[in-house]
Amino acid sequence: MECLPDGGTPQDIPEELRPKSGFKNTYCRLWWERPTPTITRNLSTPSSSRCIHPKTPRPLTTREGARIQCFPDNYIFYGSRSSKNLQIGNAVPTFFINSLEKFN
Repeated sequence: MECLPDGGTPQDIPEELRPKSGFKNTYCRLWWERPTPTITRNLSTPSSSRCIHPKTPRPLTTREGARIQCFPDNYIFYGSRSSKNLQIGNAVPTFFINSLEKFN
């Protein structure tokens, strides 16, 4: 994770450091200045989605996923971490919904 540039993929790092398996969008770093791709329940699992923090070498936290999905910081999720991530992954960002309302 440390070797990945902004928005980088395993193809951007030396071959000996690349994961031996995974889909094209796995083990990828998010962009700092671009929108994030779809947030799923696997938001903290680099082997399942593009979810490596854009600045630090770690996956997103549950709270960071919630922020991306437009939940306010004081919003309380209940259940286990995987349950919270599922709630976040199943959500539609309010910013997106507000944009759609302009066209109706």
